[in-house]
Parts: sequence; structure tokens; C-alpha cells
Amino acid sequence: METKRQKQLASDIQRVVSKSLQQEAREYLLGGFVTVSNVSLTPDLLVARVNISVLQKEKEEEVLNSLREHSNVVRGVVGHQLKNKVRRIPEIEFYLDQSLEKVFEIERLLRESKGEEE
Repeated sequence: METKRQKQLASDIQRVVSKSLQQEAREYLLGGFVTVSNVSLTPDLLVARVNISVLQKEKEEEVLNSLREHSNVVRGVVGHQLKNKVRRIPEIEFYLDQSLEKVFEIERLLRESKGEEE
């Protein structure tokens, strides 16, 4: 269960990372459109897990690898923006958000089972 502090800091990090990816990080997004869907923090507030979704499915892995290579740059931006809110700036880890694909798969399975019933 997340504490209030974890939720608040995760929200702040999500806002800063989203803004950074829109404005400053275009060169290492490789032309992909990226959205930050969720940020979760470890209980010690030292690791931020950032879930992203990429609009162009064929570029997902390339964009993810590029973001992972440049995570220190993103961490620097987060540190600059949140320097008065935390003692230590959390490490930033990027992951692909698979929730939308899971939703589509469940809908497909439901449609198939509905067709079998009729």
C-alpha cells in the first residue's frame, strides 16, 4: 500500500517527466509519441518506476531503450524541479505500459465467447 508521501511524490515526478519528454527530450524519443501513464515509487523513495506508452508500436523497443540510456538526463531534470521536496532524487526506471494491450485482448476474448454462445 502506497503512503501519502509516495503518491504525492509520484504525481510530481509524473508531471515533471511528462513535461520534460514533451519539451526537452525530443531528440532521444526517436520521433515517437510517448505518454507517461503511471509512476510508482519504492517505499524508500529511491527508485521511481515510470510506465510509458508509445503511440508507434513498431518503435516501442527503440524508444524504451533510448529512454533507459538517457535516464540520467531525465533524473537531472527531475532533480532540478524537485530539489526542495526530497533529500535524494530517485533513480528513474522506464517500463512499457502493457495495460492497453491487455484491455484489447480481454475485449477480443469477450467478443469471441459471445459469438460462441449465440
